[in-house]
Parts: sequence; C-alpha cells; structure tokens
Amino acid sequence: MFGVGGAIVSTPALRLLLHVAPLLAVGTTLPVVIPAAMSGGLVYWRRGLIEKRLVLPIVAGGVGGSLFGAFLTRFTSGHVLLIVTSIVILGIGGQFIYKALTGRDSFEGLFGVSNAGASNKSGLPLTVAIGAAAGLVSGLLGIGGAIVLNPALVFGLRVPIKKAFGTSLMIIAILAVPGSLVHAALGHIDWSLAGLLALGVVPGGYLGARVTARAKSRTVGLAFGLFLLAVALILGVSELASLL
Repeated sequence: MFGVGGAIVSTPALRLLLHVAPLLAVGTTLPVVIPAAMSGGLVYWRRGLIEKRLVLPIVAGGVGGSLFGAFLTRFTSGHVLLIVTSIVILGIGGQFIYKALTGRDSFEGLFGVSNAGASNKSGLPLTVAIGAAAGLVSGLLGIGGAIVLNPALVFGLRVPIKKAFGTSLMIIAILAVPGSLVHAALGHIDWSLAGLLALGVVPGGYLGARVTARAKSRTVGLAFGLFLLAVALILGVSELASLL
C-alpha cells in the first residue's frame, strides 16, 4: 500500500510476536523486501505510477549505502538499531499527518505536482544523495530504505505521492539485494523464516498496491502517516522495555 516493501511491518512483528533475536529480525526481513516490492511494483508499473527517470541515479547512490549500512550492523546493538528505527519512523509519520491535516495548498503542491526538474543535472547530486541515504537505512535497519526514500521523493523532489510509492518499490527491490548479501555473510538471516514470510508478501504486496492506486492522494498521505505512527510507538516502547 505504502511503497515500503513490508519490512517496516515484519521487522517489529518478528520481534513482538515471534521473539526473534534483534539482529535476525533486522536481517531476515531484508531479502523478503525483494519479492514484496516486485509484487506491488508491478501494479504501479502497469498504471504508469513510476518515475523511471529517477530510478538509476537513486540506485547508483543507494548500492554503496546499502553495503555500508549492512556492514555497520556488525558493530551495533540490535536493540539500539530498532529504537533508532522507531524514532525515524515516528518523525516521518508525524510529517505526513501534519501535511494531510493542515497543508492544503502546500499539500497539493507536494502531493499533486511532479518536479519536472528533478532529473536535470542540477538535481542529480541531490538525487544520488537521496539514494545513498536510503541505501544506508536499508542496509543498517533492514527495512528497505523506504522510510527515507518516500519522504525524500515527496518532500524533496516533489513527486506525487502515488508515483513516489511506486518508484520507491522499484528502487528498494534493487537496494535490498546488496544489503541482503552482506547480512547473509554476517549470519543475520534465518532463511527458513524468510521463505515463510515470502509466501505472504507476494499476494499482500499486489493487493495493497491495487488499493492505493485507486485511493485519493490526501487519504493515502494521512493513512501512511498514521500507519508509521502506530508502528513506531509499538516498536519503540517494546525495545525500550527490553533494554530497561
């Protein structure tokens, strides 16, 4: 539904419901992002809701970021990673809710008008930098990088929200590959669990994308913000309780 690949749900779910170790919860979800993103991305592709011109520059910056982020997990506590994840998600969710409820004209400008100059040479460094940041978050936190990528596309490059979600799915499917390889090398992936998750994410991704493609942009923005807020609070409180 929201162009996030599903790990933003499955990572906290593995911790809260199945009590998977923190680093395994971070690493196992990353390869599952690939089929999830491809399944939903196909729907957006067929409806013309992907900014193809942005894919290559973002991927170019994101591959290195993804590898570096995955490598950093070797030196970081899994609990700390998940708490950081919840804080980032909380801030981004609040931004989407604020825009949906109060930003009438600015909301329409951000969610309804594409920035035609985003792919020009003047915007290329910014686009590559966005990819690097998304890749870093993808590899480090195991959530596909979409919590950085979606807001950056919407607020930074002014891509309409539905196109942002579709473009994000295509990009994170690619960025999840190098990060998954590093996590696999570090032993952070439970492949049997990843396979079971994949059985659900493919039909789920397809149905979610169809729902969003038919909804109003303002409704999508508000729903996305509320979704992020709920996930952040549940995950953050759980991990803080574990540390304390």
